Amino acid sequence: MSAAFLQIAGAALSGMAQIRQAQAEAVQYEMKARNEVIQARTDAVNYKVEGNERMRELLTAMSSSVANAAAGGLDPYGAMETKDLINMNSMKVAGMDIRKLNLNAEMAILRGESNAQQARLAGKAGVRFATLSAAANMATTGGQVMATSGPTPLPQ
Repeated sequence: MSAAFLQIAGAALSGMAQIRQAQAEAVQYEMKARNEVIQARTDAVNYKVEGNERMRELLTAMSSSVANAAAGGLDPYGAMETKDLINMNSMKVAGMDIRKLNLNAEMAILRGESNAQQARLAGKAGVRFATLSAAANMATTGGQVMATSGPTPLPQ
């Protein structure tokens, strides 16, 4: 075996190792992408749970105002009394809070999908550039071997 052959074989093995390393990193990026999606869904569920809790608080507040109105001698079924104004204001504030929580849940999902897509693209780009780098190293090594050992670098 000539030194030129060993040099070319070494460059080929080095290139394969570069590509395998990039593929392993791409797998790590894919795992990161999946974790981002899972985290985003978890965040969205937490926002929904918080929205449900706000609804429970609203119902509690409304029930309390009706009960207090009845205890205070007001007609609990009468329209447009103080308790109704209090309840309408409570519903307005709760509605804004719940809408904000729903938007946060949607944004969490979108953020997670975006981060996952970026991670997947980074993994693919790493493999693509490692392949390009390996090919460039092979070409450079081949050129060096040809320049130093003459027109036939392979054993005969």
